[in-house]
Amino acid sequence: MDLRNLGRFLGLLTSAENQSGFDNRLDIISLLREAVAKGNNALRYIIPFVCQFLTGGGGITRKNFQIFKLLKLIHDKITVVSEIKSEIEFLFET
Repeated sequence: MDLRNLGRFLGLLTSAENQSGFDNRLDIISLLREAVAKGNNALRYIIPFVCQFLTGGGGITRKNFQIFKLLKLIHDKITVVSEIKSEIEFLFET
């Protein structure tokens, strides 16, 4: 299963359960920070997952706002490849 599909599924499930991002079970902010520390290769897998999770999750919560800020910082880094930047841009357009 593609991580995008998993992210979308978990986002929809979270939205249906009325939870904000599986707060206790899935810490997306830590996941993003770890991917940034590991570099572009890790970001190629994590960014599509997170973007699809947020797309499926629906509304804006305080935690989602923090994730959006972190995604913006990742997007603005010079060393991030265009594939990752375009995934983030697509999320912000929707």
